[in-house]
Amino acid sequence: MPLNQVALVPYRAKKVQFREIAIVAAALQRQVTRDFGPIWGADATVDAFASLEDVPLGYWPIVICDTIGTSQLAGFHEDRMGQPYSLVKSAGFWSLAASHECLEMLADPWGNRVISGWRPPEPKKLAGSGKGRKHEWSTRPELKSRRVEYLVEVCDACEGPPYGYLVNGVLVSDFYTPDYFNAQHLPGVRYDFQGHIKAPRTVLPGGYLSWHDPELRKWVQLQYFDREGAALHAIIASPGSASNIRAWIDSKTPRPQEELTVDDGDGVDHGMVSVYEDGPWTLMLGDGPDHGMHGEAKPTNRAFWDAFRGVVYREVAEAQARDAKSMEELIDQQLKNEPPAKRAKKRPKNK
Repeated sequence: MPLNQVALVPYRAKKVQFREIAIVAAALQRQVTRDFGPIWGADATVDAFASLEDVPLGYWPIVICDTIGTSQLAGFHEDRMGQPYSLVKSAGFWSLAASHECLEMLADPWGNRVISGWRPPEPKKLAGSGKGRKHEWSTRPELKSRRVEYLVEVCDACEGPPYGYLVNGVLVSDFYTPDYFNAQHLPGVRYDFQGHIKAPRTVLPGGYLSWHDPELRKWVQLQYFDREGAALHAIIASPGSASNIRAWIDSKTPRPQEELTVDDGDGVDHGMVSVYEDGPWTLMLGDGPDHGMHGEAKPTNRAFWDAFRGVVYREVAEAQARDAKSMEELIDQQLKNEPPAKRAKKRPKNK
């Protein structure tokens, strides 16, 4: 498989230190090598760089910014040469968003990969519909069992923070497997890495699924953005001349998140935390069921922020500092005990 090269790099990002970016890059590298690569057949290096000027040619940048503008600008884009890059806002769960963008970039670098499959199970309602209004599947029964073309967005169906997991103490995104597009549910099949998705072509709260319907000639989404359940949402007829379908889909997809400033009364701006409307989330910290913090936390209190930004990165940094100190002491001891370099004896000159 080809070796892709991904760069994690800040740009106008004062809310994150380079040390934090390096910690996240190391976590993404481990996730790609250990978890994602064997399942999707992708291989990549993920490296941290201090500035865009330091990124070598040929790398695909994931750019961390303090301000992006509208939420539709976050995510996948193409540069002037048609190469992929992503924008991630340096707020809240930014390591989760960086992981999301990294994995989707590796699964579909050019933003137009589709997999054919059967239409997903019929949702409860049409998004924005009035009472009693039926969507097109109900009025046209022949459309219910037809095959469609799914856009490969490996994290979108399970992108919420509750479904992520920790790598090196860093929160990363869950992702679905190729079996996600199976025609029917089979026992023992893994539809996503963490095991949250229980049936093919279904969407978890906070996620969505996009596909092209050849019969309708439309791109359609199954969205799960509110508490009432998944809803069908037709986008528009076609992306027109857009060659990057995923970037076009991202620009048309409303985000289920709102942003709240974290203020615990100490006069310090702790940044922005991304939360979903139906929070609070259950916070699960630690590498196993017996480790870390369990329970619920409101998105606007300090415990939430400390759990997902301050505490996690501080503990990771402190552990690495202890390891570095131990290594420095070992090296110093070896250098101290090493005998001085012997000078070569001068040969007498021949007379």
